[in-house]
Amino acid sequence: MTEHAPLFATAKTSAALLEMKEADFLALVKDGALPPAAKFDRWDVEQLQKAMRGDLIDGLEGVQW
Repeated sequence: MTEHAPLFATAKTSAALLEMKEADFLALVKDGALPPAAKFDRWDVEQLQKAMRGDLIDGLEGVQW
């Protein structure tokens, strides 16, 4: 049977995808470090991936790190 990667995930699954505790995940969401839930208390997995890669930062594209 083929496993499917989730497109949207609960807080518990999102935390597991990021290998962190759910409470830590929700704290990062509350602080604005991770995006909020999209709809129905589900997180867009693609947006979480972009956040973790730093691809959601606006206005710093020209900065040389």
